[in-house]
Amino acid sequence: MTLPDPNVTAPATTSRRANGSPESCTEQIILERPHHGRCYADMASISEAQSAAIHTRVASSPESHTAAYDLVQRRYGWRGYRHSGQERSRAQVDVVRPEVTFVSVLGEQTLGTLTLVLDGPHGLLAESTHDCVIDAARKAGDRVCEVTRFAVAQNTQSKPIVWSLFSLANTIARNMHDRTHVFIEVNPRHVPFYSRVLGFAVAAQAKLCKRVSAPSVLLELPLDTLEVRLAAGDQRAAAALAKVTT
Repeated sequence: MTLPDPNVTAPATTSRRANGSPESCTEQIILERPHHGRCYADMASISEAQSAAIHTRVASSPESHTAAYDLVQRRYGWRGYRHSGQERSRAQVDVVRPEVTFVSVLGEQTLGTLTLVLDGPHGLLAESTHDCVIDAARKAGDRVCEVTRFAVAQNTQSKPIVWSLFSLANTIARNMHDRTHVFIEVNPRHVPFYSRVLGFAVAAQAKLCKRVSAPSVLLELPLDTLEVRLAAGDQRAAAALAKVTT
């Protein structure tokens, strides 16, 4: 389940691709994506200088994993969700499912986090709620993955952090693990946000997600479509920054 700022729009469509085999986790690879001073219309609480100092990277240390876990616990608790994840070592997590956790940080403060789960022998977390839909996509040839445990710190404008987290997750899913489609479980209230901002489409209607004791809608998006959305967002951000600096 995830916790963005909801907005309104219509969903996009999905497509199918050829099948492929699951890959191993690359959590040991250190990747980083700075914001490079991008200017967004709704970044009221983050200055341009602060935005340039925000870095999104793979959580590669026990401290960064703990910070991500604590942020998810706080934000899920604030929404009234139950986070069933328990503190486990990275090795224990990887035995169950290959995961990569990302964090957006400003100095010592963790402002956002998201976890990419790759398909494997144990499937995806969302299959505990929407198993038939994901299995049908897999059988149709989609090389699937999911994003989960997404949270943004309170009083932080979410769009630049959403963009950076999803961009890095997309890079690893597509380029390192040859994934073609991504799933995400969200609260029904947040479906419009994901449709409008990132292009997700509804794959399954709301069911009770026992992991958080809340309803979840399953959304799906081809990763090549996500790539286009992210590139378009970068262009809009560059245009907005040009208007500010000229």
